[in-house]
Amino acid sequence: LPAARLIVVGRDKSQKHFQRLADFHGVSERISWLGVVSDMTAFYQSIDILLHPALYDPAPNVAMEAMAFGIPVVGADQTGIADFTACDGVFVVPEGKIEPMVSAVENAALLPISSRRLLQDAVRPYSRSYLVSKLRETYEGIQ
Repeated sequence: LPAARLIVVGRDKSQKHFQRLADFHGVSERISWLGVVSDMTAFYQSIDILLHPALYDPAPNVAMEAMAFGIPVVGADQTGIADFTACDGVFVVPEGKIEPMVSAVENAALLPISSRRLLQDAVRPYSRSYLVSKLRETYEGIQ
């Protein structure tokens, strides 16, 4: 994706390895390594697509947050992102497969505004109060 720009948020012990890999492939000028971001709202407002790199994440909050901003999400099929595949704008790809990921990012870039609004509607039921009540129900059920 020669026109794409990648913004990496967060911290990882393998970051230097990935930076060397980007240098090796000649794409480091198109990658920004931001580290930990304190203002996630501004970050979400600045991106077009969320590419969630986790190979396994049963409940990816970052994906739901992006969806709440109407941002299409691309992630691996072994993550909780797969639970939202009925939503237009959620793209699930097989772990470690580059071509399906590239295709998903290209399709996400073409997503119409109406689908972005549907992404927001899909996560609206999972408000903070809903999640708190579900946690309470779970813990009360354990006692």
